Amino acid sequence: MAKKTCVVCQGSFEGRTDKAFCSDHCRTAYHNQQRKEKNHYLRKVNKVLTRNRDILQRACPDTKRKVNKALLLQQGFQYGYFTGQYDTQYGHTYYYCYDYGYRVVNEEEVIVVRLQPNVQQHLDSIVREDAPGYGSDH
Repeated sequence: MAKKTCVVCQGSFEGRTDKAFCSDHCRTAYHNQQRKEKNHYLRKVNKVLTRNRDILQRACPDTKRKVNKALLLQQGFQYGYFTGQYDTQYGHTYYYCYDYGYRVVNEEEVIVVRLQPNVQQHLDSIVREDAPGYGSDH
C-alpha cells in the first residue's frame, strides 16, 4: 500500500486508495468543519430571530403594548427578520418572531403582541398545508 497524506493533519498513513483521513478523529474534525461552514448562515439568522423575540418579549410583558420603534432599534432589533406573518381582516400585517409579533403603526411606533391562540391556529394551518407529507395523497 502506498503512503498517503491526511487531509486534516497532513500526517502520513497507509490505507485504501480512497482513504483520506489517518484516524476517526481527523475524519470527524473534517466533517464537523464542513457542517459548521454550511450552517453558519442558519445560525446567524436564528441568532437574530432569537434576539428579536427576546426584545419583543421584554417590550411586551402583557398581551399587547404600543412601543417606540427607536427603543426596539436601540436594543438591537432587526426589522427584516421574522418567522411568520399574519394579515388581519382589517388590513394590518403582524410580523412574528416565534411567539411575539409586531405591527408598524407609523414612523415612530409599533404595536407588540404575544401570539394569541387564533393566530397560532392560522399560522399552524399554513405550515401544515405547505409541509411535505401533509394532504390527501399521504
